[in-house]
Amino acid sequence: MIKVDKFTMNMNNRRNAPRTKYKGMVDLVMGRRLYKEPSDNISSTGIFINSSSPEKYAIFDKLTLTFQLPDASPVKRVGQIVRKNNNGIGVTYLDIEPPREYHVKPNIQTLFSPVI
Repeated sequence: MIKVDKFTMNMNNRRNAPRTKYKGMVDLVMGRRLYKEPSDNISSTGIFINSSSPEKYAIFDKLTLTFQLPDASPVKRVGQIVRKNNNGIGVTYLDIEPPREYHVKPNIQTLFSPVI
């Protein structure tokens, strides 16, 4: 394990950014379908969404996510499912360019407690 800006990351972890707990509802739009699912954790590059029926999602599905950060305006992102397990789906944001990602990263890290 290594420490990065108050966050612990496993060296085998393939994620690009530290995650923080985020227990909020996320609206997911895929095509003409709307799903509401609880999230588990978030980073500046993606989010993990819990689902009681992850079989309705497929790796590489694209979707639009909307969620509310504490003390902030609603966030709307376009994402793609990059990971799926029995607990839910891992989504990476497709609409964040590197300059914006670096601008968003400090804000996310200060809003949430770290995942340990």
